[in-house]
Amino acid sequence: IAAIADEGSADAGLQSLAGIQGDPESVQRLVSAVAAAANGDQLGALLRHLLSAEEVPRSITVFAPIIDRTKRDGTKPSGVGKLLANSVRDASGLINDPAWASGVATMAETWAASELEPLLSETLEKISADPSKSTLRAELVSAIGAMKSPTSNAMIDKLVSSSDADLRFAAVSAMVKHRPEQSVASVISLLQSHQPFDEASDL
Repeated sequence: IAAIADEGSADAGLQSLAGIQGDPESVQRLVSAVAAAANGDQLGALLRHLLSAEEVPRSITVFAPIIDRTKRDGTKPSGVGKLLANSVRDASGLINDPAWASGVATMAETWAASELEPLLSETLEKISADPSKSTLRAELVSAIGAMKSPTSNAMIDKLVSSSDADLRFAAVSAMVKHRPEQSVASVISLLQSHQPFDEASDL
């Protein structure tokens, strides 16, 4: 599949993937090969399989080849928002599995999956006062910022003025990343605040 790297070989890989059982390394190699060759519809079929197959672990490593493909040439899995929303429905489940929550946030941000915005916002709200989850909070904020919808923009704008320094920094970072033309005033404000200079200057 990797040698031919066309849509026909991707179809063959998708068919083979359904028959592989209990061999994570083989599955990962096949996912990587299919992701490199697939078109958007085939990437959607690959993502659907990975999200629905019970034997596939909930790990961002499994989905990384699809994410990397999008970052490389912009090809997105067809129907990605609905696929993710139908697979991930419970904020409590994400909170109880921070590694998977991080993966979901990464996928939602990469593909601007607006269907996940309510769930991401709910998850963030539930952990917003928990400093032990600062990394996940930042990832959720960045993913929400990627949606660039009126509601997500309003949330980021609100968090820019948060009394929580970590949330404030995450919000400004998200604004710089996803709405750079509107971020100058927020960056200046952050630099003038008590935020550690080395972190603020990274923006």
